Amino acid sequence: MSDLDHFKQLNDTYGHIQGDQCLQKFANILREEFLFGSVFRYGGDEFCIIILSPRQEDVFHACQSVQQHLHHPVVIDGRCSLQASFGVAKYVPGVSAEELLQQADEALYRSKTHRNAIRFYGE
Repeated sequence: MSDLDHFKQLNDTYGHIQGDQCLQKFANILREEFLFGSVFRYGGDEFCIIILSPRQEDVFHACQSVQQHLHHPVVIDGRCSLQASFGVAKYVPGVSAEELLQQADEALYRSKTHRNAIRFYGE
């Protein structure tokens, strides 16, 4: 899971139309960087990414690449700087989809305490 840090502040400062444009831009960046996965909006500014790579380092590098991409301000009717946090959970046989989502959400919550962070469930 991923979401934009300080998105409420961005919406309050620039308005909901520009906020929506930033969400669209973020979704496009996620799709570009996670070519080996599927990206979909979960709600608000949260996105889920189903990743088909079994290697944790591939996932970590893709998350880092998104964050580096966001270091450059996104220009949409003005400038808005975006940062993203990531929470990652690995599927283990026997874990339900609901449990996997819960694990990713917990890891995302932990990453938000440091902002612009990547956290893996169980680490």
